[in-house]
Amino acid sequence: MIIVIIFALSLHCKYKYKQKMRTPKPKVGEVRTTPNYSQTLRSIPIGETWEFTLAGADYNGFHTVKTRLNKKGYRFEFDRRGDVLRVTRVKPA
Repeated sequence: MIIVIIFALSLHCKYKYKQKMRTPKPKVGEVRTTPNYSQTLRSIPIGETWEFTLAGADYNGFHTVKTRLNKKGYRFEFDRRGDVLRVTRVKPA
């Protein structure tokens, strides 16, 4: 009798486990684009100043690319005031 109860319990557990395994509904997503800071800075004509509204990690991205481009001979001046970054291109590569 004990063997029958254990067998019945094991079948019950397997049935419950199979019931919970369902394919989840797909979630609605957004298409996200990655900003290309390097091309953005290179596209600024020499002597011009462009303003960018910063969101999230934009300042870190711009600053990292500025450092890398400085090593290649480009020169930029940054002026950050709150959420606005003013970038002036000083020298070509």
